[in-house]
Amino acid sequence: MTGTQALECDRLLNYLLREHNHRSHSDRLGENAFSTQKNFDQVNEIVELILAEQPKEIIRVQKSDDSNWLVEGTGLLFDFMQQGGMKFQWDGQIELAKIQHQEKVEKERLERENLKLNIDLNKKVIKDYPKTKSRAKRNEWVAWAGIILSILSIILQKACN
Repeated sequence: MTGTQALECDRLLNYLLREHNHRSHSDRLGENAFSTQKNFDQVNEIVELILAEQPKEIIRVQKSDDSNWLVEGTGLLFDFMQQGGMKFQWDGQIELAKIQHQEKVEKERLERENLKLNIDLNKKVIKDYPKTKSRAKRNEWVAWAGIILSILSIILQKACN
């Protein structure tokens, strides 16, 4: 839905609010609800758009073969229009799309930053690997020397006793 379509939907809905019993046929809507006269097809297209986009049932439609549909506003129509109507809903969807886009951009930026930090950390780990490996070998030799000294100490203790 575009902004212009949302305004046309609001014009139609406002006209229904002014009508007796909040109902009208497509021909009367086409003649009276808009600044320029519209035919059945144009009015019915707007009605279909409202039916597709309405958050709750604000209108009901009785379709007929001659394209002169009976459009009737429900009890929720007045509250919907007081909240701003289709234009307000359309603006809200645009604002929501902008917010979602900003959140997505921020999330992607954070992911790139996190990836960059992970790459730097991995480079440092790879750079330190030879030092770590030589320390591990040195520690292994010290452990073996400790084991051999322990065994010799036990043997000498047994021999002296």
